[in-house]
Amino acid sequence: MTTLPILPDAPKENAEVCLLTDIQRTFAEDETARRQTAGEMSSQWYSLRSVGKDDSVPAPVVFSWHERLTDGVLHIARREDFSDAVTVRIHGTEHAVYNLRIGTRYFWRVTDGVRTSRTRTFTTADMPPRWLYIDGNTNARDIGGWRTLDGCRVRQDLIFRTSEFDTHLTLTPRGIKTLTEELGVRTDLDLRGEVVGLRNASVLSPYGVEWVLLPITPYTGIFDPEYRDNLAACFRVLADVSRYPICFHCWGGADRGGTVALLLNGLLGVGEDDLILDYELTTLSAWGTRTRNNLPFAEMFTALKGCPGKTFAEKCAAFLGTLGVTHKTIAALRENLTEDV
Repeated sequence: MTTLPILPDAPKENAEVCLLTDIQRTFAEDETARRQTAGEMSSQWYSLRSVGKDDSVPAPVVFSWHERLTDGVLHIARREDFSDAVTVRIHGTEHAVYNLRIGTRYFWRVTDGVRTSRTRTFTTADMPPRWLYIDGNTNARDIGGWRTLDGCRVRQDLIFRTSEFDTHLTLTPRGIKTLTEELGVRTDLDLRGEVVGLRNASVLSPYGVEWVLLPITPYTGIFDPEYRDNLAACFRVLADVSRYPICFHCWGGADRGGTVALLLNGLLGVGEDDLILDYELTTLSAWGTRTRNNLPFAEMFTALKGCPGKTFAEKCAAFLGTLGVTHKTIAALRENLTEDV
C-alpha cells in the first residue's frame, strides 16, 4: 500500500511573512501621528505604572499542513541542508512559531517519523523592529535588524533589550526557556539601581547566565559624573563577544534601556529617524507613552547632537569617549554588531 506524503500548506512557497502585527505596523508607519503626540510621560522612569495593555508581542509565523499529526516534528532552518535546523514538536494541523529573525530566508518541512514533507521556503519581511515574545515580559526586542546609513545592518541574535524579570514582572517557565534556550542568552546586564543590596543574582543565573549589575540613570542623567563609570562599563560589556548573546534591561526597558539602545544603535550608524522610532515604540508596551516630545528625551537628544562630529554616529562616539570608552571598544562594537547586506 502506498503511503501518502505529508502536504505542507502555509507559509506558501516563496511567501513573505510579516512579523509585525497590524497595530505595530500602523504605529511605525504613521510618523505624523507620533510627531504630534503630547510630550508628558504618564509616569517617572523610577516609578513606572502599567497601562494594562500590551501590544508589543509580535505576530508569529503560523505553519500548517493538510492532515492531523499526533506526534510530529517541524524543522525550520536558514540553511537549505537543515544543518542549523530548529526542531519543534507538533500536534494537530498547525503550529505558531515566534521570534524568527526579520529579513531572513527560511526553509521548513514536517515529519511524522516515517514520512517527511517536501521542503518549502519563505522569507520574513525586512521590517524592524524585531519584537520578541518572552512570556511574562513586555517591550522585548532585538537591537538588531535596523539598517545603518552606510548600507549595513545591525546583527540580530546578539543583543536584546527587555523589561525586568523579577520584581514588577515575573518570567514564566516558558519565558525563561525562551531566553536561555531559544535565544541562548549568556549575560543578564541589569541597569537598575533599585535592586542594589536586594539582589545577588538573576533569575536566569541557575541556567548558566552571568548577572552583571551596572546601575545607570537615563536621559540627561548620562551626563552625570556619578554614573559615567557604570555607563562606560555597560559599553565594554556590550563589546565583549565572549558575553554574547546579551540581554540588557531596567524596569520597563523604556527609559534606561531606551537610552542605552539609542546610544548603541546611534554609535552603529542607525539613522536619527529610526532611533527616535525605536524609542517611541515602547508606547506599544505596558509602560505608557514615549514620544520624541518628552522633555527628558528631547533634552538628551539635543545634547548628544551638540557633541563633536559630522554624523550622529560620530557624536555618540565622541560622547562615549568622554566617559572613557576607548576607540578600541568602539571599533569592536561596530565590527561585532554590524554586517553587510
